[in-house]
Amino acid sequence: MDNSPPILRAIELPEILFAITAYLDARDVSTCSLVCRSFHSFFIPLVWIDLHFGKPSKTDHLQSTPLSRTILLKADSSTLNAPKTMTEDENKEQEQKQEQEEKEDTPPQHPFLKVAVKNAASIRSLAIHTQDSVLPLTLGAACTSLKAIRLQGLSLHPQTGHSKDHWDQCKLMMRRNRAQLQSLSLINWNYAWIRTDSMRGHIRWSPILRCTQCWNLRSLTMENCRVMGRHLKSFWIICQRLEKLVLDQVYIDLIQPSLVKKKKNLPGQGPQMNATSDDPTQTTPAPPPRFPRLQELIARRIYAAPHPKAQFDGLIAQCPSLRVLEWFSYDGRLDPAAEFCERSITTTWPHLNSIFIEGNKDRMSNELYAKVLKSIELPLRQFDIKNFDISSESFDLLKAHHFNSIETIDLRHCHGDRSDWALEVLTLCPNLRRITAKVIHAQDFIKANKPWVCHRLQAFTIFIDMGFPDNGSNRQLSDQELEQCRTVFQKLAALKELSELDTLTTYTQAYNIANWPYNDPRHLRYSLVPLPMRLNAGLDLLAGLTKLQKLFFWGGKHVVHMKELVWMTTNWKQLNIISGGWRVLSQTANNVQDRYLWAGKLKKWLQEQGIETTGSQYEFYNDNELDRVDCGDCCRLQEEVQEEVQEEVQEEVQEEVQEEVQEEVQEEVQEEVQEEVLEEAQEDVQEEVQEEVQESEEVVQDVPTNN
Repeated sequence: MDNSPPILRAIELPEILFAITAYLDARDVSTCSLVCRSFHSFFIPLVWIDLHFGKPSKTDHLQSTPLSRTILLKADSSTLNAPKTMTEDENKEQEQKQEQEEKEDTPPQHPFLKVAVKNAASIRSLAIHTQDSVLPLTLGAACTSLKAIRLQGLSLHPQTGHSKDHWDQCKLMMRRNRAQLQSLSLINWNYAWIRTDSMRGHIRWSPILRCTQCWNLRSLTMENCRVMGRHLKSFWIICQRLEKLVLDQVYIDLIQPSLVKKKKNLPGQGPQMNATSDDPTQTTPAPPPRFPRLQELIARRIYAAPHPKAQFDGLIAQCPSLRVLEWFSYDGRLDPAAEFCERSITTTWPHLNSIFIEGNKDRMSNELYAKVLKSIELPLRQFDIKNFDISSESFDLLKAHHFNSIETIDLRHCHGDRSDWALEVLTLCPNLRRITAKVIHAQDFIKANKPWVCHRLQAFTIFIDMGFPDNGSNRQLSDQELEQCRTVFQKLAALKELSELDTLTTYTQAYNIANWPYNDPRHLRYSLVPLPMRLNAGLDLLAGLTKLQKLFFWGGKHVVHMKELVWMTTNWKQLNIISGGWRVLSQTANNVQDRYLWAGKLKKWLQEQGIETTGSQYEFYNDNELDRVDCGDCCRLQEEVQEEVQEEVQEEVQEEVQEEVQEEVQEEVQEEVQEEVLEEAQEDVQEEVQEEVQESEEVVQDVPTNN
């Protein structure tokens, strides 16, 4: 009978444990599995649910989950660089060894593989970012319930290619998991460069060939891949079931001859007649769409044959159920925006509610832009066709019909700064998730005093200009200006879901709005005043942004203070990137690098805390510039900064010397104490021995002797 308190027994209920996992990461789950037997039986499957072998590349778009576990293995020299050609005797010996191993059913020799195979039934997602070892593929072949697979391409190169074990285990993994597979990602499965005589006769296999019977496959991602020949036939079969498709640097023949039943009508000819009917009024029925279920399409750099226009006719126009479209086309022969706008959006894509199109010829007329907006009946979640001069009419259409539903908006492609537009979006879009704009003037929304309704906002990418006057020598912020800074921080503090705060990326776009020369005193870079990331200015009001992961800010000449960094790392537990931008006097850049994040002790300290400073930048300025003097007590002159750095270096050296001296003194004292203790112990032992000897002699003398 269980005598534990009712509260403890309630915690072990599966419903409560399942709710607890929403707040745990991979390390926490592993710890929970060691608490007790009931916790172990519940949490151990979550320990193995999502495995990643190797580190993804910088261009990898994979989004890991909180339960993802990264495993780094050493390269297996026995499986890499294996010979491709063997003699008949060697082939027979290898076959005999394999048959003997299968008969004996010997367990895997690798200790990790032994444990992993026992838990293979719990693995649901497997990502293999490197093929240095055959172990991940062997583990994948032992699984039968994988729902997501991410595979790095195998090499066919005669010197550096992978062994037969890699290919066999990969095929076996795809075959055993095809019944449960729902998502497949293929990276670098491109064999177009293999044209040497030594590679002739090798079968160019791809996991696509094993997916024709994956009846539950709904998502396919291909990066740097080539689809041709028999792979193309399998690809079209798979597309009938897909709901999400991501193509990045993919070469594919979108005009497949076998799918084109009839040629297009030549100029001057009437409609083609059906081959089985003599009625000239009957035309050839249109072929069924290639992607009848596809709801999300992301197409980046598709090299389609025979013409880039095939991207639109053979891919985008074949998705009647499309809801989300992201199309990147950089071929100069194709204008993606014009091609898209020529079609009737309501009839071709009746469910489309998110549009992002980018290309080389990315300028379109305001009339065409407004025409597209008028033709869309459903409320939009995202609408971004690259345009550098959106008219007020187009913005008013967005405001009238789509502000209640819009989730992502980019206002950088507008003429002027359009701070008023950004403010309207923040105050009128309740479902907003991401916003990007050039600049927002703090004085405008401080005076308007309208609340921001975008409480679900996750990414804020706008340069905030405080607009303080007299940005000259020995500039110090007054109490009134500090209070205005606190008002801005209060606005940002209401965005509890914010994970990315960026006031750096659009800074250069903000000061390039005017056409003044770069060194002209009227250039905006002399008058723009950034929001200071200072505790005395109100940074402490952002303590509630517990989900913040990325911080980018323009600091101007404000050097970084250690107390702000300590506060950030203490209050923002999920923070992993801090990037800043500064203006530095060119002659003193190396002397004051410890005051910024691109080098020096601050960068080293942040890396020790698990925070990267990737993206930090700086620009130099000369002595003759108007705003070369910093803001007084907050960030003093560069000369004072140099003196302070030297003083700090001297203090550090003195502290190190004092610590060394103290350590030496302590060691000497400890040695002396130990010697004294040993001497005293020896003397005590000698005295005790002498006393015992004397007592024994006295006892002997007192004992009477028998005659």
